Amino acid sequence: CPATVTIPICGPVGGEVAVQIYSVVVDSSVNAVVAGIAIGGIGAKPIAVPLLGRPAEKTAGSSPPSRSAVNTAGGGSPTATVDSGDGMRKWFVVGKTIGPLRLGRVGCEWKDGKIGLLLDSAVDVGGLHLGLTGLCVRLPPSDPKPANLEWALDGIDLAYRGGPISISGSFLRSEISLDGQKTIQYDGTAMIQAANFAITGFGSYASVDGRASLYLFAILHLELGGPPCFRVNGLAAGFGYNRKLTLPPIEEVSSFPLVRAALDPAYLSSGPGGLIQDAMGKLQKFIPPSLGDYWLAIGIRFSSFEMIQAFALLSVSFGNEVEIGLLGLAAVTIPKGSEPGKAVAYAELALRVVIKPAEGTIRMEARLTDESYVFCRDCHLTGGFAFYIWFGGPLAGDFVLTLGGYHPKFTPPSHYPIVPRLGINWQVTKEMSITGGMYFALTPSCLMAGGKLAAVYQSSSVKVWFIAYADFLLSWKPFYYLIDMGVALGVKVDLGVSSIRIHLGAQLHLWGPEFAGLIQIDLTVISVTVRFGPDKQPPAPLTAQEFVESFLPPALKGSPDTSNVIVTRINSGLIREEKGQDESTVRVVNAHGLALTTQSLIP
Repeated sequence: CPATVTIPICGPVGGEVAVQIYSVVVDSSVNAVVAGIAIGGIGAKPIAVPLLGRPAEKTAGSSPPSRSAVNTAGGGSPTATVDSGDGMRKWFVVGKTIGPLRLGRVGCEWKDGKIGLLLDSAVDVGGLHLGLTGLCVRLPPSDPKPANLEWALDGIDLAYRGGPISISGSFLRSEISLDGQKTIQYDGTAMIQAANFAITGFGSYASVDGRASLYLFAILHLELGGPPCFRVNGLAAGFGYNRKLTLPPIEEVSSFPLVRAALDPAYLSSGPGGLIQDAMGKLQKFIPPSLGDYWLAIGIRFSSFEMIQAFALLSVSFGNEVEIGLLGLAAVTIPKGSEPGKAVAYAELALRVVIKPAEGTIRMEARLTDESYVFCRDCHLTGGFAFYIWFGGPLAGDFVLTLGGYHPKFTPPSHYPIVPRLGINWQVTKEMSITGGMYFALTPSCLMAGGKLAAVYQSSSVKVWFIAYADFLLSWKPFYYLIDMGVALGVKVDLGVSSIRIHLGAQLHLWGPEFAGLIQIDLTVISVTVRFGPDKQPPAPLTAQEFVESFLPPALKGSPDTSNVIVTRINSGLIREEKGQDESTVRVVNAHGLALTTQSLIP
């Protein structure tokens, strides 16, 4: 028989809401349950929402609701969502407002032999907001006595706004999986906002193998003053204990929660009708529990001449691995104070610096985000910068400095960063586009630079284009150079039966040593190629002696070798050193305690 729970509604609207559990079927052999609930006003046709676990077998006189049977008073179908954190829990979006009461989601769960009714709701009265997440009432179907009734709550959201002051806070209890084991995590946020300042704080706590795992992060939004070139308007600080701080790749710095929360006080706020899970879920993948990992972070938000707004976050992680990181996001608007989208130019630059001593690397990167433009939003600015140094490990001594990427014919090693061209991508009209890009790169073996500009107009019957490019590559070990440049323009007209194509172009290709090249002229009906010097040949490889003298450190003083490629040292067992007849050094050692170390500069 269905059971009905009547919930009175307080406030100016009044009324009642009936929540009805119907057609409960339990199969003890498989711990399965099929259930449903109905929500609606007293005396009105309710919203029927089936809540399905593993379907039980049909018995005589019973017919479980269909998996697709979701009926509403208006004939529509509420959107159903399944909570992936629990396979026996199912949610359905209701999205109904009755006076001050908002019904966000309803659901049902089957856990530990008990069926539970779930509810996400909120009440707004005046300036007070109270939201409940995962409110659950559980009862064993086999013994449905009031004494066996259980109540549970996953989260609470409380906010108050009166005059210029607003206070809000959220608390969430969730179940997360760590190495296949489930544990309970508690997340919380709090914000105090006044007319001239705001304080935002958030954190999380979990118990992993009986050890506490937590982090806290707080941000102060307040004008602290300073010279016009560096005016401080915010501070941030945080720490993590048995938590790993995962720094994002350069393309995700602009959306990194700790950076965005410092620039936007409302970023982590669930907002009216929002869910606490949405706010805290942004941080879960970046700050997961991890035993033995700790971190500290401080940040500063500042402006320069009211044109540049920036935030920088310095972090130090230690424990299982030492990592020093610097993340930043800077935005410049021209002219200053312009509204978004109305500025002549807007550029947003993300910065990422990571130092890992154990790995022996220093990585510095900067990149323009997708929000950057000049003239109009359709004229996108692109580009990036990278400077990598390897001072330890098998790649010690290698480095790369690049602005806008590499030469088209240069194949970067797999450990080199991929950097987009520094340029523009402008869709002027539906038919016309302008693209351009430049690059510069320096590595231990070569130097390269170049650029390209292209303008294309294409309609249904006419295509016009202009392309100009130049690429330079200089390699010094072995010494070799390539220079390619050219310009091309043309027009193509489609006449239906046939087409007319006219194109002009000139290209210059140089290489060496020995100095040589060719010139190509294209005049549509005729093309001319002029060659001079010897044909292009691959550079001769370095000899072993050239490699040693060019790339290996000089020999130690007194060493018989011409280089310091292989060094052997006596760690223990040395008794004394004597001079031989030829003035060479003779070492007398104890054979039982002798220990040698051999080191090679070549892997």
